[in-house]
Amino acid sequence: MNLRQALKSDLQPEHDRVDERMGALDLTNRADLGRFLQVHFSTWSALDAVSDEARHALETRVSSLDKDLATLGVPARPLPKVTVHDHSILYMAYGSKMGTAVLRKRWLRATDPTVRLAKEFLTLPGDHHAWNRLCSTLSKEQSDTENAKTVLAGVRTIYALFSRSMASNGGEHFSQ
Repeated sequence: MNLRQALKSDLQPEHDRVDERMGALDLTNRADLGRFLQVHFSTWSALDAVSDEARHALETRVSSLDKDLATLGVPARPLPKVTVHDHSILYMAYGSKMGTAVLRKRWLRATDPTVRLAKEFLTLPGDHHAWNRLCSTLSKEQSDTENAKTVLAGVRTIYALFSRSMASNGGEHFSQ
């Protein structure tokens, strides 16, 4: 099994759990949108990157989230820094844009003008070329190498950060 296949199959339960819990939020509602943005800010801002590409992916997300939180008047709640493999960061950053597209459609139904102004994160463009390039790279590596195990552990850590952030940012509002 290659690394891309392993990321999808081995981490599907973590992916489903985060998607289900985040999907329970009503992004047309100011409080729920604030929780959603806080969780993303806490998670993305906790990650340290080595490569320029991963650092750019993080900085773009954190900056947009910071602006949206300020628009809503919601405090940013950073978590302690964690270093994971850059491919782990890029896999989650590029891959999550597909899920964000679905959530963006829900958010667009908002009638609250302040909710609509908090648009930076949900309207970040996806980079299909970068995603395809990353998938090609991940597909060339077998999942049993030490590097692949490090990438898998990094993605698992990012999912754990999402879960931890949900618990500390109004956990009772996320479905269990």
